[in-house]
Amino acid sequence: TWKLFSAAKAIPHRIGWGATTTILMVLIVALFSPRAAWEGLRATSHDILFLSPYLAGAFMLAGYLKAASVDYLITQVFRGRPFIMILGATALGTLTPFCSCTVVALIAVLLKSGTPLSAVMAFWIASPVVSPDLFLYTAGILGFDVAIARLFAAAFMGISAGVLTLMIEAAGGFKSPLRKSMVSQPMQIGETLSPHWKFWQEKPRVTIFFAETKAAAANIFPWMVLAIFMESLMTAYVPAELVATWVGSGNAWAIPMAILVSIPTYANPIAGVPIVNGMV
Repeated sequence: TWKLFSAAKAIPHRIGWGATTTILMVLIVALFSPRAAWEGLRATSHDILFLSPYLAGAFMLAGYLKAASVDYLITQVFRGRPFIMILGATALGTLTPFCSCTVVALIAVLLKSGTPLSAVMAFWIASPVVSPDLFLYTAGILGFDVAIARLFAAAFMGISAGVLTLMIEAAGGFKSPLRKSMVSQPMQIGETLSPHWKFWQEKPRVTIFFAETKAAAANIFPWMVLAIFMESLMTAYVPAELVATWVGSGNAWAIPMAILVSIPTYANPIAGVPIVNGMV
C-alpha cells in the first residue's frame, strides 16, 4: 500500500501537475458518465487539431523571446518621466509572456533595483493579461476582434493601475514597497543587456530556443487540454439559458457578478480562453 501511495505521489513530478489534473478530471467524469468523458475527449481532440498552428506559433514565439533576450528590454523601459514610464511599462507588459505567478519574481527584482512602483504596477497588471502568444491563442478560439479587445483592456488596466499608484505615491503612500531586508540598488544598463534578435547565429541561444519552446509547451499544453475538456462539458451540460440569465447582456449585474466569481476562481490566461468560449 505504501509503495502504491509513493508511486502515485511521484506521478505529478514525472508528468507535471497539468497532465495529472487532466487525467484525474477525465477519470472522474468517466466514473459518473463514460459517454460524457468520451464525447469530451472527442471534442477536445478536434479543437486541439484546429488550434495546432496557433499553438505551435505561440510556443515558438515564447522560445524566441527568451533566446533573443528580449526580456532585457525591460531594464531599459523603466527610466524617464513617471507617466512615460507607465506607458512604456504597459506596452512592454503586453509584449512579454509572463503569467501572474512568474511575473512576481521579476517585479521583486525591479523594485529592488529602485524602479518606481507606479511603472512596476503598470507592467505587473498588463503582462499576465495578454502577450503575443496569448493574443494569437485568443484569436484562434474567440476571433481577432476579441483578441484586440483583450489587448486594449490590458493596456487600460495597466495604465490605470500605474496612474493610481502614482497618485498614491504623490500623496505620500507606498514609500517602502519592499521588505526592509531587501536593499534597493541602482540598475546598471549596458551593452550586455541588448537583445540578440538573430539568436540563431549563436549555438547556445539556439539551445535556449528549443529548451524554452519545449518548456512552454510542457507547461501550457496540459492545462489547455484540461480547459478545453471542461469547456466541452460546459457547452454540453450547462443550459445556455442559465448562463444568459446570470451573465447575459440583459442582466445589469452581469459584470460585477462575473468579477466576484472570477476572483476566487483562478484560471490562468491560457486556460481561461476556452472557458470563456464555452460561456459565450
